[in-house]
Amino acid sequence: MNAPLSSRARHYAVAHWSGAIAGRTDLLAGDGVHPSPAAAEVYASTVADTVDRLNVTHAAHLVRAAGHERARELGRLLPAE
Repeated sequence: MNAPLSSRARHYAVAHWSGAIAGRTDLLAGDGVHPSPAAAEVYASTVADTVDRLNVTHAAHLVRAAGHERARELGRLLPAE
């Protein structure tokens, strides 16, 4: 992974198109490069799955961040031991 990008890993995801189309190259258009309508569905599904994973990762991060903030807030409210 690119070092400058790795620190921001939770902010991006890569759809693995080559993995999604591997073994299914018959779905590509006649030029063997561009997706046919059937391959376009595979492509769209691959991108949608990647966005879903990114959203779940982001949501989990927000929950963790909210939990830490709540813990800090409670710590301020509790009397010192």
